Amino acid sequence: MSLTPREIPTGAVRYNTDTDRMEVYIGSVWMEVAVSTPNLEGGTRGLYVAGSDVPSSPTTNFVDMITIPTQGDAVDFCNDFEARRGNRGGASRTRGVTAGGASSHPRSNTIAFVTFSTDQDAQDFGDLGSSRTTDGASNQTRCLFMGGEGAPGNRDRIDAVTIATTGTEFDFGDLTGTDSGGASFSSPTRGFYLGGSGDTDNMQFVTIASQGDARDFGTLQADAVSHNAGGFSNSTRGFKFGGYSPYSNAIHFMTMSTLGEMTNFGDMTVDGGITSGCSSPTRGIMWGRYKSPGTQDGRIDYITMSTAGNAIDFGDMANPRYNGGAISNGHGGL
Repeated sequence: MSLTPREIPTGAVRYNTDTDRMEVYIGSVWMEVAVSTPNLEGGTRGLYVAGSDVPSSPTTNFVDMITIPTQGDAVDFCNDFEARRGNRGGASRTRGVTAGGASSHPRSNTIAFVTFSTDQDAQDFGDLGSSRTTDGASNQTRCLFMGGEGAPGNRDRIDAVTIATTGTEFDFGDLTGTDSGGASFSSPTRGFYLGGSGDTDNMQFVTIASQGDARDFGTLQADAVSHNAGGFSNSTRGFKFGGYSPYSNAIHFMTMSTLGEMTNFGDMTVDGGITSGCSSPTRGIMWGRYKSPGTQDGRIDYITMSTAGNAIDFGDMANPRYNGGAISNGHGGL
């Protein structure tokens, strides 16, 4: 015997074979359930948060935005919570977080977040355990802030936050040594930190869902050694690109599940370091770079991660700068 409308509990779910749709009962009528992910004007969004603009300003609060499946110049999206450089972070599918950096004070401990679907200015999330620059990696749930340069010296601390909430971080563990300026990226299970100014050829990883210190898994070959490089990933491959001291235009990749060695992929359109990257499931984006004392390059490059080859010009930043935090809602940790 079927239930009458009075007997159907509010919130009940059914499959309608006539419309081939899931429906939910809201007290008087059955309403179709939307199960698709909103398309943010063409697909995965990439944001470049804050950074340094020379010679006009040592720090900025600009946030640039691109739609990664397309090509074209970035647009001015919103403003960061404070002007800073050396901030890095990660993202879920809905929210991006960046932390640390240098601001009007010697170093910043600010964690700020943005919502990808809106152009609302970044909001305060909480504080890092110490004021420093940092590098970031994340999955859908957690973002890790690894190492960085404090005042004085490099740090080995790894802080973690739960992206969906706000509040002060918790102590996740330590890198294998004090370090800053590494290339960072993630799979859904592992966060990676490669190179850096403290240990230029070291490769290390953590398991994001647990807490604990990073573990070594190899060394970078000579042609992949350059600190202040950028990083990005899809769910399979992790990439390291560019670098400072020495300046580099090289792009290398590794298979994250096997903890394998880095392999040469191709070259960026121009060399430079103190750079940052983000990605969709298919494309890797390389934003901004420092080329020589007092100069910067505001070009945006991209690669198709499944094939090897040189980077292609994507467009230009809305506000050319370097040493900001690039994040996306479609990276390899999701």
